Amino acid sequence: MTKKELKSKLLKSLSEMLTVYGFQKRIFGQSLRKPFEGGYAVVHLTFINHEDDFDITVDVGIRFDQLENLIHENNNLITEKEKAQTCTIGVEIGNLTIGEQKRWTVKDENDIEFVSQDIFRSIKGVVIPYINKYSNIENVFHLCLKDDQEASLNAPIAYVRAMHAVGLAKLLNKTELLEDVIQQKMKYLQEKKRLWFAYIYGFCRTYKKSLN
Repeated sequence: MTKKELKSKLLKSLSEMLTVYGFQKRIFGQSLRKPFEGGYAVVHLTFINHEDDFDITVDVGIRFDQLENLIHENNNLITEKEKAQTCTIGVEIGNLTIGEQKRWTVKDENDIEFVSQDIFRSIKGVVIPYINKYSNIENVFHLCLKDDQEASLNAPIAYVRAMHAVGLAKLLNKTELLEDVIQQKMKYLQEKKRLWFAYIYGFCRTYKKSLN
């Protein structure tokens, strides 16, 4: 079998196994989706080709549609298709569990069953609890409020994390927290000399006004 055929077979095997956890059987490129109210969870496989085999890494993402639509409202830097696929938080499962990237290797068809089963076990043990926790929008709000190691692992781009925190304050109608959230995030971005400060400042002020 060609590498393309092996990858397709692996994805199909995983999609069939994951239906037990509410994932759609349909494959979206190299991703599998589990819908929930207001968004979806996604398991994405990345294939790293070598001459005689290929490696696989797996990451999990959580998307809240209303939030992603909000923060991309005036974003002209990415396409509409790209906007529809952004995740609110996400992490590669090796970094989540062992502190470094985890890879599986496929050389030929004989590897497919073992690798797909092993990836499924990792998804069952790590990804499903992650989805159960972070498909709750309040939990994601409290995660994005932080700028610590956990927050950086799951939402690594600081200015996007700041926008998510402010956007979630708006969507959850947390008017009493918004000023403190803005001040905290602006202070962090200034201290770290992060790019896009002016843009994020404008974003924050716009949604502060909309809550008043």
